[in-house]
Amino acid sequence: MKYCQRFTELANLFKQGADCRLTETETSIRFFPFGSTSCSGETLPADSCIEENFFFEYPVFTPCGKQKQDKAILLLHGLNERNWNKYLTWAEFLLDEINTQTTAP
Repeated sequence: MKYCQRFTELANLFKQGADCRLTETETSIRFFPFGSTSCSGETLPADSCIEENFFFEYPVFTPCGKQKQDKAILLLHGLNERNWNKYLTWAEFLLDEINTQTTAP
């Protein structure tokens, strides 16, 4: 499949906070909450007022039907990024590569 076509398909399927299943690659995208408490002195006063600095949901790409994973790749993006769209094909590719390597005889 061509990159641009897959990019468009994934961007149309992906909605922040909404779990989904990619049937073509047997991949699930699940969202998990993250919460952090701030200790005084660890953040700038202006940053402590931004809720997203302390609470957000992050997407996890997993093989469909597999409840537990023993490997993970943590994919971070810059703070100026507004969405995950340009990382979706990369995340899907990495998951496929990890599954291929861990399930190959």
